[in-house]
Amino acid sequence: MWRIYYDDGSVLSDQPIPVGKRVGVISVATYDPAHNWTFWISKDWYILQHDGEWLGVDQAGLHDQIITRLECLSHVLQGRTVSPHAKYQAVIDRMMQECQPPKTGWHSGER
Repeated sequence: MWRIYYDDGSVLSDQPIPVGKRVGVISVATYDPAHNWTFWISKDWYILQHDGEWLGVDQAGLHDQIITRLECLSHVLQGRTVSPHAKYQAVIDRMMQECQPPKTGWHSGER
């Protein structure tokens, strides 16, 4: 289960990602029954892999994923910096309210 939170206030949850919704991402929340919700916030790029796992990366991380793991990537979404800060904070607050409880543990191999 996952949810994508956008700069226009919209949310996309567990459905095909339309081409027009690949930019303007503020955060991605992912759910794992063993660890609850994990939040990817303020990333340059958000990557959905074919196995359903999400990654939040910077520009160098995106290049690394494309060069070394292109066959694993399903979708690449562009993050967005939002001004004023209150608009950004409203999106984060909404995510924190809707995605409860937050993460309670670490996945194996997670650092």
